[in-house]
Amino acid sequence: TRLFRASIGNASILDAVVERIINMLFGIAVGITMLSIMGFDPWSLFMSLSAIVVSIAFAIGPSTAKIIEGVMLVVVMRPYDIGDRILLSNETEEAVNPDEAAKSWFVEDISIFSTTLRYAPSNEIALVSNATIASSSRIVNWARSKNAKVNLEFKFHIRFHDDDNVSRFIKEIQGYVDDHCQCWKDIHLFTCTAVDLTTECVHYMLRMQNRRSWQSAVAILEDRSELLIFCNKVAKQMGVKYTPPSQRSVLYMGGSLQDGAVRGYGADLLRPNNIAKLEQVSSSGKPFFGQIDADSVEAESGDS
Repeated sequence: TRLFRASIGNASILDAVVERIINMLFGIAVGITMLSIMGFDPWSLFMSLSAIVVSIAFAIGPSTAKIIEGVMLVVVMRPYDIGDRILLSNETEEAVNPDEAAKSWFVEDISIFSTTLRYAPSNEIALVSNATIASSSRIVNWARSKNAKVNLEFKFHIRFHDDDNVSRFIKEIQGYVDDHCQCWKDIHLFTCTAVDLTTECVHYMLRMQNRRSWQSAVAILEDRSELLIFCNKVAKQMGVKYTPPSQRSVLYMGGSLQDGAVRGYGADLLRPNNIAKLEQVSSSGKPFFGQIDADSVEAESGDS
């Protein structure tokens, strides 16, 4: 209610200023017309005063231009309203990171020459000139950014591409969306972005569409966090969650494996249940064939 009343009052003030500017221009036009009708040449008067006008323009021209730019910003362009969450950014190429919601501002009041902003993390109030805001490369209005899209990045073991694991994973996410339809609207994109055969890792990006606008940035980030936890849980249940390989190496001196050919994945080759026996050399120098203790074998992912 407070923001609604403030918006109405602010709109009334801006409309009154626009009306005064239009009335002033109309009065100047009427004055020039009346002088022409009465036989006076208004242009000769203007030419005689041109030297003074040019001198004043050089003196206050840059400052006046900035003031006019700020007035045009809030009167004509109106990139934000009272209560909007905005972000002032000098970046022109890359999109704004949604995690920067903590650095955003709320618009508390708008006047012809300045805008009152409230810093979201600390509730600090700042008075910023409209000319300064107009000089920013980009004004991001998160209140007008409807149906926010968020990106999640995942790392899976390369066995994620086996059988129908990809379709199963998408089906699980779609089920989550259906169960949380008040938050999420749809799966916008799920694609593989990179494959690393050395570490047996595949990179995926998931783009989801939320039903809220970025005005509710904190709630959207909480929804994203819950979805990320759910996806990691599904990946673990499917056995495709990626675990970075250890930096240690395994030196296999002798013995035999149930399956010695590298037909599967490096992470499976040296699992304890794949090692049948280990050849050891006794103190007498003769080979010793003994059953290996499965608990004593460390299966290192990615080693062979």
